[in-house]
Amino acid sequence: MRTTNKEFFVTVTNQLTKIATTQDFSYINHDKEAKTIDFQVVSYANDGEVLDRSSYQLSNENYDLIMSTSPEFSEGKPEGDFREEDLFYMFDKINQSV
Repeated sequence: MRTTNKEFFVTVTNQLTKIATTQDFSYINHDKEAKTIDFQVVSYANDGEVLDRSSYQLSNENYDLIMSTSPEFSEGKPEGDFREEDLFYMFDKINQSV
């Protein structure tokens, strides 16, 4: 072994934690015949940077739930339809079970 003073360029990857301050739907596709709702949620940092894009599908029991007037939803939810706030509720429910 010997001592040296030679320079090397090394690539270093740092992992940072960033906080999402807003979330929005980039698309919502409701197929009433197939009884499915496909949607994508985009999470943004305070400066508008996209931190995450996650796609989901509601079907079966979750589809039946979002189309109902279950007390799980906030007041005024229409039966047989849904609002964005209802879809966010389902998004949170799915992510809590993961």
